[in-house]
Amino acid sequence: MPAGAKVTVDGQPAAGAELDLAPGPHDIGVTAAGYDPFTTVVVVVAGQRHPVQYTARRVAVARQPTRVKVPPARPAPRSRPPVPPTGQLAVLKMRIQPWARLTLNGTSFGQRSQLVDTLIPGTAVLHLEREGYFSLDTTVTLSAGDNPPLLIRMKPRSR
Repeated sequence: MPAGAKVTVDGQPAAGAELDLAPGPHDIGVTAAGYDPFTTVVVVVAGQRHPVQYTARRVAVARQPTRVKVPPARPAPRSRPPVPPTGQLAVLKMRIQPWARLTLNGTSFGQRSQLVDTLIPGTAVLHLEREGYFSLDTTVTLSAGDNPPLLIRMKPRSR
């Protein structure tokens, strides 16, 4: 029997490799690291010795998994295009009446009644929405040095 083996008789732990058992049937179990579990039934007759042949098969011992601390996932940083040299930017100045939830180029700015933002020249995509009003999707094309003031009036839905 392997070193460190644990023996059970009728489901209860037993000590030692030789056991004195009452007459009758008994379930014998043996577990040991590196071996398949072994079980057998022995019928004990009073006054007789009953050797049990331990025939468990050796198996590969599973190594304990290595614990690795994984940091919590962080949102991917927002990638912005490279900033052009000074003087090659555009400034977007916008007033919204009444306020609306604003998304500019996929970035939410929350509820706003105005916005001033420096942008790289090109086309900016705007999305505005407010309960009770029609949503608005539009684009604004800006050139370097542009500073256009925009007034956006949200249109109420009919009641």
